[in-house]
Amino acid sequence: MTWSEIRLRRILTSSGGSWGVDPADGDVKMQCVRAADFDYRRLQTDVSRAPVRGYTATDVRNRAARPGDMIIEKSGGGELAPVGRVVLHRQGAVVMPTNFAGRLRPLRGNDPRFLCYLLSSLYAEGRTSAAIKQTTGIQNLDLGALLDERVRVPDLGTQATIASHLDAETARIDDLIAKKQRLQTALRERYESVVRLELSYRDGIKLKYLLAAPLAYGVLVPSHDPVGVPMLRITDLRTGTVDLNSVNRIPKSLSAEFRRTILREGDIVVSVVGTLGRCVEVIPQLVGANLNRALARVQLKQDVPRALIRIWFQSDDFQMQARLATSGDSAQPTLGLGDMKNFNVGIPRDSSRWAEITDRTLRRLAPIEATESKLQEQERLLVEHRQALITAAVRGELKIPGVVS
Repeated sequence: MTWSEIRLRRILTSSGGSWGVDPADGDVKMQCVRAADFDYRRLQTDVSRAPVRGYTATDVRNRAARPGDMIIEKSGGGELAPVGRVVLHRQGAVVMPTNFAGRLRPLRGNDPRFLCYLLSSLYAEGRTSAAIKQTTGIQNLDLGALLDERVRVPDLGTQATIASHLDAETARIDDLIAKKQRLQTALRERYESVVRLELSYRDGIKLKYLLAAPLAYGVLVPSHDPVGVPMLRITDLRTGTVDLNSVNRIPKSLSAEFRRTILREGDIVVSVVGTLGRCVEVIPQLVGANLNRALARVQLKQDVPRALIRIWFQSDDFQMQARLATSGDSAQPTLGLGDMKNFNVGIPRDSSRWAEITDRTLRRLAPIEATESKLQEQERLLVEHRQALITAAVRGELKIPGVVS
């Protein structure tokens, strides 16, 4: 058995998708798969909430995806998740990729599961980024350029053996991840019960009355400087802390141009795009850092208990108010700062009670947050292990019975 180095276009064909028309106006009705219908971790479609749209018979013949085809995100993405992720339509009815996606169909003699794992590996390694063109903040994937990528692939039998091994191993890892997530859900319920008890004052205070300066968004800065000023992203924020190991950095000269996003000790950083309410209090190591566009800087008055405000940002109460105020689709909600400053914070108006409430709340939440942080780290390591396993297998670097690299 040998592995052959070939271009992707030798094993895949591509076509664009379509949003179609109102179902009543189409010749054929079928579900339309959007990015929101991608189960990225399991690398498969999830059409449980995919909308039904109308299409012409020609569109269905030329663009629809049948089981065994892959669907690739062509437009959208962002700093945290560049466009180009691929999922496999494993089973079920024929579906239509949306106009922001495309269909990839394996040619005969190739295992669709193996090719999906292969493309996932290319994405994780950043090799799909070379095919991305960005205009006005929107990333667009050039499928032709992507299909020019050279890859190593084995014969069909070996592809199937590797894919079956990965199906079994990733399912085992996914089960472990699901258990970690269930534990986190149970912890979050305990966390919220404490928060509801301590921060549910009906005569609370609007956030704007607690601020020392206007709320400020971060900025979009694509530049990178390995020895420059840290620029925090959502992915750098953990439960109550920041992961500084992989933080992005920008040149000092560029940082100085965006003074309103430079952090001071005591500020609070909160996510306002995509994942809402993830936040940390700025510690000395973060002073002078900048924020990217998905985060906002919150500067509080001197006497306001920062710990309580941080806890409130991560509460169900904040999430409920945020859901009512967000704009954009469910995959990328964006919270306007003009709305957020008018959110009600459930602390008493009597500031003399703040210290007592802060001390009691922190004592009750500390063990919960510590355990939650450990579970999140364990989940992160499992996700990394899953992807490393996939990459090693599709490269022929993993020892699998019956497979020769």
